[in-house]
Amino acid sequence: MPPDSKSTTTERATERATTPHITPETTPGERVPDQGTEEQPERSVMDGSHTVRIDEPCTLYVANDGNNARDGRTREGALKSPTRAIWRAKPGDVICFARGSYKPFAIMNFEATAEKPLVLRALPGDEHQVVISQRSHQYGIGIRVGRSEHVHLYGFGIERVQSGVTVAGSAHVRIEDLSIRSVGQAGIYVKQEYDSKDHDRHEGIPSHHVDIIGNTIEDTGNLTARYGEGVYVGSGGRQGDKTHDVFIALNRISDVRAEAIDLKPWTSNLIVRGNVILRGSHFFHGAISVGVQAFDGPSANFLIEDNRIYGYEALKEDEKVAGICVGHGNGVVRRNTIWGIRGGSGIRTTTTFLNPEALDVLIEENTIWSATGEPSITLHDGDERTGVPDKNGNITLRDNLTHDGLLGSRILKQEDFVGPISELADAGDGPGSGFVLRSH
Repeated sequence: MPPDSKSTTTERATERATTPHITPETTPGERVPDQGTEEQPERSVMDGSHTVRIDEPCTLYVANDGNNARDGRTREGALKSPTRAIWRAKPGDVICFARGSYKPFAIMNFEATAEKPLVLRALPGDEHQVVISQRSHQYGIGIRVGRSEHVHLYGFGIERVQSGVTVAGSAHVRIEDLSIRSVGQAGIYVKQEYDSKDHDRHEGIPSHHVDIIGNTIEDTGNLTARYGEGVYVGSGGRQGDKTHDVFIALNRISDVRAEAIDLKPWTSNLIVRGNVILRGSHFFHGAISVGVQAFDGPSANFLIEDNRIYGYEALKEDEKVAGICVGHGNGVVRRNTIWGIRGGSGIRTTTTFLNPEALDVLIEENTIWSATGEPSITLHDGDERTGVPDKNGNITLRDNLTHDGLLGSRILKQEDFVGPISELADAGDGPGSGFVLRSH
């Protein structure tokens, strides 16, 4: 189960999950073999991440009372401009920001290394009190990382900008413990760049090996609701964004006005684990969506597990939403707890599986509960207005626990759980922790 929201990022990273590590070379069937009753080795909730947090001392300082004529190498000699600090930085530098408000800034064309990444962070003790803001939902990207390698961001607050963080054409980026609130569109956007004169043509490398860990994202889509995703990976309106190897874990995402986590076609090698998603709404798709547009993309090779999803709601009565919506393979949906979905299913697959080599989806050991009668699981359920009505996935279901017993799942009653299972279902270990089976 995901962590209590009050836990620190370090504490959350020590939790354990019995999770096979997915690799590009394996299929879902190979990934999850029948192991019988033999005990499996414990794996860290961070298994599959691509970067390591750096907690080295500050080497450059930025402060509102700084001066760009200084060298920035001490707190008393802090620089005033984030851009000037980045211009002065070299691989291995740790740029620390003192509490205060700063304009949006960008890290562009910076090449660091795994051993010496560039770290930008709040000064220890000032986490979330370093606020990046444009004071408008209409303009600005809080922090942009473009065409760069090995850049880490820790502890910033970002608010009242058009988008929180954008990673474009960059690799080995770690985004950890950010507080992103009240933005015009998406909270975090990871993508391949596209030609500014031809938005249907991508250029440069796809973003890859990106970790999004332990962030708080809330109140997105204030400018354009349908683009108000919490975490958005890939490109929606065009084909060919091959962003890959993205790890999304231990985030708390609430009050979003689109998908909480949206994984677009053509993206691949994706792990979504241990996130808490609360009170979202949208016209379609799911709180977590995978490849729901009708593009013939390569195998997604995704793993969605141990997430808790509550209160996702359709904005219109004739529209369908879901806790998890899948329109592309190959991948695994495992051990998620989904409850309180209004206007759709807990888990849903669509009819948009265009690639015959990317049809396999394993749905297992999920707990799905509805007190108002929405179905737990629906398969081959609509085309999301794509005009593709009959391209079905190869879906395997096993060992799911539901309120309605659909599709071979085990039907449960309220008294089967430790509880509570209403509202946030918090038994003391965070939302959804009441959905633990009583021992008999």
